[in-house]
Parts: sequence; structure tokens; C-alpha cells
Amino acid sequence: MKRHIISLIAVILTLSASVFAGDPIDDLVTKLNSDKFGLWVNGISPILDLPQTAPTNSIIKKATQMVGFDKGRIESYKVIEIRKVELKAKPKCSAVLIQTNLGEKILLFNFEGNDWWTRFYDTPQKAKPNQRVDLTVKTPVELGKAQGTAGHP
Repeated sequence: MKRHIISLIAVILTLSASVFAGDPIDDLVTKLNSDKFGLWVNGISPILDLPQTAPTNSIIKKATQMVGFDKGRIESYKVIEIRKVELKAKPKCSAVLIQTNLGEKILLFNFEGNDWWTRFYDTPQKAKPNQRVDLTVKTPVELGKAQGTAGHP
């Protein structure tokens, strides 16, 4: 009897962990598809001059070499997952979740005309369970940024 209860608890914990963990690619797709005008496709997107038959690894490698971020360039990465996604603005798009020296990133890519369109996104940040948050409010005086009263009556 105890074994069954322990097994049941283990299954429930495993399922709840996967539900609450979320899927970074699904979260991004949901966010992008919620933009009813599809304006997210605008902006700078590196175009890769690779053939339509280029292997996915070549697309990822070239995209990481062409893009820089505020924290620098991607120097190393590990592919976690690759899959097709359904985006309203880019119906035939693929997504790659990669772990990089700059953290997790999602690369969207799609062959258009004669080139590969690409766009990198950071993975959505999730709050950690039981994460401590400091709700202390400090005044300018406590922060040492208070203005003096010199010249005022």
C-alpha cells in the first residue's frame, strides 16, 4: 500500500513539474501569435545566403556567427531541441532551442525566396518557486541620493 502511495506521489510531482516548467518554444510562439498585426517580424534579421537544402546545423552555425548581443557574441552552443512551429506571420518556420555561453536562446528560421530569414530570442524568464523578493523601499536619503538644501530658505 505504501509503495502505491509513494509511486502516485512521484507521478504527481513529475507531472506538476513539467506543467509548471513550461516550454520555452511554445511560450514564444504564443507570445508572437498574440500580436494580431504580426509586427514582430519587422526589424533587423540576419539573412543567410545558404541553399534551401542547407542542413539545420549549418543554418544554426552561420546564424550564431552573424549575430551579436548586448553581452557579446555566441562563442559556444548546444542544441537542445529543433522543431517546426506554427506562426501566423511565418507559417513555415522552424525553431531551435539552444544553450549558449550567453544563456538559453531560441532561433527562428525560415527559407524565403533565395535566403534564410533568421531571428534570435531570449527564452522567457520564469519566476523560481519560493523565490525571495526584497520588498524593502528605500528613501533617497537612505540611498545617499538626497538633494541638499543649500541656497534654499
